[in-house]
Amino acid sequence: MFVRIWGDHLKKLHIFSMDFVDRHGAYIRTPRGMKIIMLNSPSKDPEVYTSGRALELADPTNDPKSLRNFHRTGLLPNWETYVVAEGARICIRYPGIDDYYFDIPFHQPQTVETTLGYYRW
Repeated sequence: MFVRIWGDHLKKLHIFSMDFVDRHGAYIRTPRGMKIIMLNSPSKDPEVYTSGRALELADPTNDPKSLRNFHRTGLLPNWETYVVAEGARICIRYPGIDDYYFDIPFHQPQTVETTLGYYRW
């Protein structure tokens, strides 16, 4: 399993997208029990949520016109995307396996969308 980081189009927001892929580059769902923690988070809750879960937390009333419901209609069944801040220190925790740490880079000036890298986990 690899962690994929991308998101030049998110430069103005100072964030990146992150997901998990297999050795062929196909996206996979996050294994049950895995936690993704942003160690340098200013938030009281440092857990990193999927974009879908973040929208659920932002809209607890489930307004039919909300972005939460719009987002749900376009998802592929095995794809979960996380949104992480540039410069974040990430820790992946999974029961029975040593914690894995890596840093999210800062956006660099460039004009072409690139995948920043794959981190083998």
